[in-house]
Amino acid sequence: MSQYPVIYPEDALRYLKSRQQDGGVMLEDLRRTAGSGEAISRDGLEDLRAKLLRLKKKFPAKLRAKDPQGGKFESDACAIVHACVADVDRRALADHDFWTWLAVDYLADILEWRFGADGRPAQPANYGIGTRTENMFFRLWLRADLGRRAVLTRTSLRSSATKTFGAPTSSDKAMRMRAALCVRYSSCRRGS
Repeated sequence: MSQYPVIYPEDALRYLKSRQQDGGVMLEDLRRTAGSGEAISRDGLEDLRAKLLRLKKKFPAKLRAKDPQGGKFESDACAIVHACVADVDRRALADHDFWTWLAVDYLADILEWRFGADGRPAQPANYGIGTRTENMFFRLWLRADLGRRAVLTRTSLRSSATKTFGAPTSSDKAMRMRAALCVRYSSCRRGS
């Protein structure tokens, strides 16, 4: 097991609101550590940031929320995210607070570029606040994780998604997301 950085969603929301107002909440005060043992290596995370910044240069300086170029960016980015966090402890990858840290602290500028529009910041949901499965980087990782299993049957993909999300109830948003991911994103472009 490894130690890894986390930010709790309530702290992240407080920080994002403060960032728009007075800037009184500092990230240094919000970072926590989960897990035990050695700290996770930052090599893969540094590689992730560098590759996403390189990819970003291939796109317009600003994207609108529903810009088709945003979908293209995400399609290319999912394989990068998946490959670069491949060596991160699986417990960290299963912890939504790790993904919140990644979105709010480490890769916030990329997230804001993708989802901030017309002088307005990205919505908290894009950071995984309020609806944890909407965290941009978690979604990208999940798309690639499901996509790399594209050779499996649709039933196997659903089974894999059920393992990721658990057995959802019929009214559970996770069930709808799981089904959509299995059908729409069963293949994710490879390469970085």
